[in-house]
Amino acid sequence: GNTGKGDVFRVIARDANTLWTLKYYDKQTKSLIGQGGGLIADAGGFVDLAQSNAPTILTHGYAVWESDKPIQVVQYSCSASWDSSQAFDPFMVTLSPEEQYVTNTVFQFPTNTAFTKHWLQLMVKANTSSPNLETDLTSIMIDGVPVWNHPAVQGPSLLENRMPDGRYWTLLEFTTSGAAHTITSNGQVLFGGYVY
Repeated sequence: GNTGKGDVFRVIARDANTLWTLKYYDKQTKSLIGQGGGLIADAGGFVDLAQSNAPTILTHGYAVWESDKPIQVVQYSCSASWDSSQAFDPFMVTLSPEEQYVTNTVFQFPTNTAFTKHWLQLMVKANTSSPNLETDLTSIMIDGVPVWNHPAVQGPSLLENRMPDGRYWTLLEFTTSGAAHTITSNGQVLFGGYVY
């Protein structure tokens, strides 16, 4: 199989002279893998993070994006022909800025039976200096089941997936279902997510 790793990203600036940075970390060790950044000179300008000459490694793990002015970050998954993963088709996701994180939401997976696996990626922002941090994190539930020990969690639990910047993340796998799911919290944590 192919030995590619990572995805392509596009950073789009709303305003001229936008400075942006990227740091990406290993999912297991939490160590810094790589970093980048730059200046987008024009309003509406963009930069693509990709390699054009026989690439083998792109941005991977989990990434932390920051900027001094509003940006939009778009992720393009390269699919099985890139990294030999049979679980994903090519897809594009517009990443949610923390300003759009919520305390509660409803989500639903497609009902097409050609797709048997569905993933929910949750990114969580909590007050890491709060004496109630663990209580706040364990308050996040999907359909009344705590996310931190949900049976659909893939890999380490939410409590064990703290990023160096103090954010948390988790990945859950669901099967085909047309049912709507509800995510709730105690209101002291914010989260964003991606269904794919």
